[in-house]
Amino acid sequence: MRNAIYQFDGWTCDMVRRTLRDPQNVVITLSGGEFSVLRVLLERPQRVLSRDQLLEYSRGPESAFDRAIDTQISRLRRKVGTRTRTELIRTVRSEGYMFVPSVSH
Repeated sequence: MRNAIYQFDGWTCDMVRRTLRDPQNVVITLSGGEFSVLRVLLERPQRVLSRDQLLEYSRGPESAFDRAIDTQISRLRRKVGTRTRTELIRTVRSEGYMFVPSVSH
């Protein structure tokens, strides 16, 4: 089994405990949907993922396309953006989103 703890840019995400800690070790509260999208991004860093891919990987293959992914990405950016100096999630126009930093686990 792969390590359930991901680290990036001073942040720590524990998949088992479902916690995200910023570089100052403060726990950032995420909804279930936000956490699922973050998990998908952390498992596939530095790769562009389309909305359809994010939706399928976070909710399953039977999920219908909707704009909820955009909302969850926006909320994730808002929650982590004020606590970091670097861009974590990049929008790639007409393609999707990419988690920018290197991730270790």
